[in-house]
Amino acid sequence: TISTFLASYWPEGNLDGLPVMGLARGTYTLMPLWIWIYCLIWWFIQDIFKIVTIRTILKYDLFPFQKPDMHLWKEKAGLQDNPNDP
Repeated sequence: TISTFLASYWPEGNLDGLPVMGLARGTYTLMPLWIWIYCLIWWFIQDIFKIVTIRTILKYDLFPFQKPDMHLWKEKAGLQDNPNDP
């Protein structure tokens, strides 16, 4: 909320030779609201993709973190335990 307030009500002036002005100080004062809506929409889209990705990883065991035992890794790779190995 502090960043929204600063971005909305920043005073008119120059910053490093560039003209700057808060988002709500122009003729269209609802710009911060639309930016928040845009961010929330993309947050939901990214969260949905994150959930789908995690469920896919868990369903197909893409990274075998569910079964970290070495004998299961060797089984998956088609290797057999050699009793002579140290």
